[in-house]
Amino acid sequence: MTQENNKVSNLSKVTLLLEAGTSEDNMDLTPGKCHFEFIFGVAVEGMTPFEYQLLDKEVGASVVLPLRQSELGDIFGHIDVPLFRQIDEGSFFLKSTVDKVEKAEDREIVKAVAMAGGHGEACGCGCGCGG
Repeated sequence: MTQENNKVSNLSKVTLLLEAGTSEDNMDLTPGKCHFEFIFGVAVEGMTPFEYQLLDKEVGASVVLPLRQSELGDIFGHIDVPLFRQIDEGSFFLKSTVDKVEKAEDREIVKAVAMAGGHGEACGCGCGCGG
């Protein structure tokens, strides 16, 4: 079910098309656009700087961010973007285009909150979450 306003907002399931490049106008570090999906705004610490850039963006809107590998944790926080493991550049540009905004199901939100809190697949804390 797509949200009525198609804008990125708290607890929405957001699908992005990601591209990376050596300049703002040259997305040459990725062979094409990569789909990336996450639940927006689930971290207990609040929104990440990356999420603030996407807040209230409509489907089709793009954001281009200059990034450094050393700053990814500060900018993306709990959001694990697999694309970053494929980029060897110390600094690069990331273009994020909002492809889809949907209402997240309750179970998706619970899973995302658990993952944001460090639980889930890589947890290992013995809490019973399956990590």
